[in-house]
Amino acid sequence: MYQDPGFLKGLTGEVVTVMDPVYDEARQEWNRAINKFPLVIVYCERKKDVVNAICWARKHHVSIRIRSGGHHYEGYSTGDLVLVIDISRLNELKLDKQRNMLKIEAGAKNTEAHDLIGSNGYVFPGGDLSDGWCVGIYTWWWLGIFEQALRIGM
Repeated sequence: MYQDPGFLKGLTGEVVTVMDPVYDEARQEWNRAINKFPLVIVYCERKKDVVNAICWARKHHVSIRIRSGGHHYEGYSTGDLVLVIDISRLNELKLDKQRNMLKIEAGAKNTEAHDLIGSNGYVFPGGDLSDGWCVGIYTWWWLGIFEQALRIGM
């Protein structure tokens, strides 16, 4: 696959493959027991990088995994021979004081949101998971609400 010079064509952002010296570090998840070998890892810096990665995966029939911080205990944000779309660099926070609204990009860390909100006089309901990424924490939180509301086990 890598011998074909056009194989990675269409991917944007920072593209990491097994041929790159940073591959072993880039593929590693928070849980060191997870030992998977993605085909390609794309660090997205713009929304267009995410779109391009999804289009590339469809074209090449490669499964995708989304990773914001790599904190998923079971390692669902990686896999063997998959495209890992890493959104940790999509981390912009925008506080609109007029509307009392915070826009959080998917790669923002909980501690960054906490610092911004707190320094502007707001209370932040983020709990004590300061080293986590907002998207993972709130996905987990909402699943807990649905699990309780529907009385299902996840």
